[in-house]
Amino acid sequence: MFVGSYIKKMRRGGWVSFPKAWLAMLGDDRAVFILPDPSGGKSLVIVPAKDIRREQVKSAMFVNIREDGRMRIPFGLVAYLGFKDVVCFSGNIRTVSLSASCC
Repeated sequence: MFVGSYIKKMRRGGWVSFPKAWLAMLGDDRAVFILPDPSGGKSLVIVPAKDIRREQVKSAMFVNIREDGRMRIPFGLVAYLGFKDVVCFSGNIRTVSLSASCC
């Protein structure tokens, strides 16, 4: 379960470290999909690839989390949020919310 909040720095090119405490929950398959918040909020939703629903795939972008925990947020999604240099990961049990406003 993804629970809690983490503040992370975003590096040039959209690189950010996925919270280490949550990496184990993804297991060996560190594939995730990232999509704009379906409820219309100014955040992104990160869904493990194994849990994505078919209707979500159309608006989602596929991302692999590297072994060191870093992931690259696609430029279009970075622009959507208007990221500066700090982002907030918030656990929502089965998904993760990513926003530019800190927790």
